[in-house]
Amino acid sequence: MRTCQKAISGSSSATTQPERMRIAIIGHGAIGNYVRRKCAQHGIVEIAQIVRQGKEAPGNGTEPPRVSDLADLPSRPDFIVDCGGHAALAEHGP
Repeated sequence: MRTCQKAISGSSSATTQPERMRIAIIGHGAIGNYVRRKCAQHGIVEIAQIVRQGKEAPGNGTEPPRVSDLADLPSRPDFIVDCGGHAALAEHGP
């Protein structure tokens, strides 16, 4: 897991605290849900689910928001994980 140095105010020393990886997952089917559960078990934060147009939904406290446009991501993820198949990757990928 990545770490970052955070200075302690009023002190010249620094402590090392883990920085949690942040991802967005393309797809909301069986594979996406499996990956979602496994990532959560390892402390990986899912910031958004990338879904087909018409399937968008706000976050509800237990799930992140579902967005259909990458411009609507709430913040920049470290990685985007494709669990949505060929059509989804063609729509949201490079």
